[in-house]
Amino acid sequence: MPWLRLLRLPNLFTAPGDSLAGYFLASVFIGNKTVSLWTIVLLAVTSVFIYAFGVVMNDLVDYQEDCIHRPERPLPSGRINRQQATWICVQLWIIASICCPGSSISIFLLHIDSNSLFVFVVLFITIALYNMWLKHYRLAGSIAMGLCRGLNFLLGVTATGFDVPYGKIWPVFVPFAAVTAYIAAVTWLADKENEEQNVGFVVQIPAIATAMAWFGTVLPLPEKTVALAIPAVFLVLTVFLQEQTAGKLYHKTVSPKEMQQSIGALLRPLVFWQVTWILFSKTTAAYVVAVLLIVGWFCAKALSKAIAQS
Repeated sequence: MPWLRLLRLPNLFTAPGDSLAGYFLASVFIGNKTVSLWTIVLLAVTSVFIYAFGVVMNDLVDYQEDCIHRPERPLPSGRINRQQATWICVQLWIIASICCPGSSISIFLLHIDSNSLFVFVVLFITIALYNMWLKHYRLAGSIAMGLCRGLNFLLGVTATGFDVPYGKIWPVFVPFAAVTAYIAAVTWLADKENEEQNVGFVVQIPAIATAMAWFGTVLPLPEKTVALAIPAVFLVLTVFLQEQTAGKLYHKTVSPKEMQQSIGALLRPLVFWQVTWILFSKTTAAYVVAVLLIVGWFCAKALSKAIAQS
């Protein structure tokens, strides 16, 4: 249990969908009717392990602060020592680097160009900068955390293969901007989760960004069909869940305990946001991945009762 808490296990279920959403959505704009199972697996593994690397590094950097504000966390409580956590952190980064589409193995097996490796390196640098420096500045830290999710989404976009035609797939940068704003807003709220805070308009940003991303992506689609009704349902569900939590916080003074629970409630709809873009692709693989992510949402919700998400 201490290791699961250190890794923030419920959040790991939200990680693979970012890159997979980018991969499937970009495939639609490229007109690619087939997808690579190996690419899907590598993207999922890379996303989970780089996310886990980030959260373990976060606890290592925050050790002194957590000793004061979160003494029950695995490192301050002594249930895991810092040497063990450091070694695990390094291993997580190594596995993510090896599996990353764009690594030498991926280029050889999957013919994926180095753009993916470039995005992965930028993602790693952003995570490190957030943990070691930017998190101490509320606005800069929030944007950096949002970019971590956005860059993971772009990792999937670049994994579609050699010579990605960016002129064709420019609409995918709308969801990229949306998920960046979504997570930046949640991070802004989480930054003050250890103290009582009055919640303002920022709590409405996730739902607004989600809705605007839909119109910015659907309108340029080469083919608009009734099949879009299915992803539209998941988009509505995402906004509903976001607003369900936002309504409880907006223009209210919120205690640390309530805010910590609300952060998890704002993060979990991210899975349905991811499913929205994945289902733009009318392939069997897309439906299978969507089902697995939805199962992950239920797992994350159940686990969040015992394991903090923030």
